[in-house]
Amino acid sequence: MMIVTSNLPLEDWTQVLRSERLIGALLGRFPHHVSILVFTGDSYRLKQSAHRR
Repeated sequence: MMIVTSNLPLEDWTQVLRSERLIGALLGRFPHHVSILVFTGDSYRLKQSAHRR
């Protein structure tokens, strides 16, 4: 099992990886049986960080 997390939607991965071809290659190597979970709302980590300041 592999879990990949990102705070960017898939369409914005080019901001980090700079290559649509690379992103296509990465996603093409994932198994065919995948689940994409999208969570919305405030970031717990950012909220805790701001609370500590």
